[in-house]
Amino acid sequence: MKTINGTIQLRDLTIVNPTYEVVNVNDNLTNKTCSIEVVFETPSIIKYSYSISGFSYDTTWEDADIFAFAEDHINTELKIG
Repeated sequence: MKTINGTIQLRDLTIVNPTYEVVNVNDNLTNKTCSIEVVFETPSIIKYSYSISGFSYDTTWEDADIFAFAEDHINTELKIG
């Protein structure tokens, strides 16, 4: 689990200082793209699932590539404070 120091916005839901974990990767081998499912957990132990799309690769991918893409997406697209 990684902790986000700050606030994220999921649709109409605002979460402060959640932790998150990558729980699933769906690989489309034909298109060489992946969607990544992460679960955010709040300090009050409420869990929210969120899907991140847009990851693409040339030949193959490593777990570290998935984790880095998810972290970048969270910090650039979801983090608001």
